[in-house]
Amino acid sequence: MANTLISLPPEIVNNILKFVNPIDLARLSKACRILHRAIAQDRLLCKEVYCRVLVGPSPLVESFACGYYAV
Repeated sequence: MANTLISLPPEIVNNILKFVNPIDLARLSKACRILHRAIAQDRLLCKEVYCRVLVGPSPLVESFACGYYAV
């Protein structure tokens, strides 16, 4: 088996793709049919990328993760 991204288990590929820039994610989707299917069918991946890049972290979410609430 070749040492490529698509030879990795889907869970690992998903974790890698979460950190890819949205424009590069679109390019990657166009470059490989297998990755296109994986990206297009994973709504959670698209939501995570959208929230990370376009929405950004919420102060309330960050505070909750640290164990206290922002007021």
